Amino acid sequence: MVIFWGSQSGTAERMANRLAKECHQRFGLKVLSVDTSDYEFSTVSQVPRTKLVIFMASTFGEGDPSDNLHEAYSWLQSTSDKPLAELKYMAFGLGNSNYKHYNEIIKVVVDRLDALGAQPLLPTGMADDAQGETEEHYL
Repeated sequence: MVIFWGSQSGTAERMANRLAKECHQRFGLKVLSVDTSDYEFSTVSQVPRTKLVIFMASTFGEGDPSDNLHEAYSWLQSTSDKPLAELKYMAFGLGNSNYKHYNEIIKVVVDRLDALGAQPLLPTGMADDAQGETEEHYL
């Protein structure tokens, strides 16, 4: 399992690392938690079909990706065809519904993943910090 995270303040990073640790401890899975900026995102299509990918991203400012998500976000926006037809994924966004662009980044990421042929395994989860329910939504 690979968890790609995009985080501006560190919340998505902490949650991704926590999820990786929990999956390893509870299920014995080998899990890699990855800062998206440390990965050549164009190679995400090479993740084996037998592996699950989780995308965890926060929305920053006025609907902008976090600094470490820019390259992956650009690749998703500029790629066409169906290079991700073998990719199985889940997604979780962190946002605040007091802002106009609530969880915008994870919505765009999921739309682009789907357009590129990736297969979602569950509906996208979205945490809402305005309601103080980020932890509950994570769980």
